[in-house]
Amino acid sequence: MLSDAFLEVIFRNIPECLIFIFSGYAFSRYKLQWKPYLISVSILALVGYAIARLLPVEFGISQILVIITCTALLTIINHLPLQKAIGSALGVMILGFITDIIAVIITAIVKGLDIKSILTNRELFNSIFTSNAEQLKYGAISLAIMTIVLVSIYLIAKKNGKLKDVPVGKDIE
Repeated sequence: MLSDAFLEVIFRNIPECLIFIFSGYAFSRYKLQWKPYLISVSILALVGYAIARLLPVEFGISQILVIITCTALLTIINHLPLQKAIGSALGVMILGFITDIIAVIITAIVKGLDIKSILTNRELFNSIFTSNAEQLKYGAISLAIMTIVLVSIYLIAKKNGKLKDVPVGKDIE
């Protein structure tokens, strides 16, 4: 049990937090600031773990709490404008849902299952993953896709000279 929780934190929680906070910089086209970035990732990882493990909330509620926390961290610690922080948090959640669907489809193809059946039959969908380790392995597909999309957005903005410095002291842009 402890090893499953540890593996989940290392291979799912922390990488998701790295992606979520990075999305603030990528979507709003601000230059990455490493110190606030790493502080925000650490706090989001702790809060995300606490929400998932300690609070008796369902999946949808936990996602809303993570969006609120991510937005607050992007605004307070990283000094991104509130509108851009909200947009980034919502954008990365939408991107996450899309990449999770892609990962399920890839998983169905790899396991030789019918994609339509997987997407329409909840019991069959839940039976795809036989272990927590397998869930982490196939979950890495969606994390990889999200990372590629966000790093591409960031690097294209950097190449085109569109990255700006974070407006320290300004809340509204």
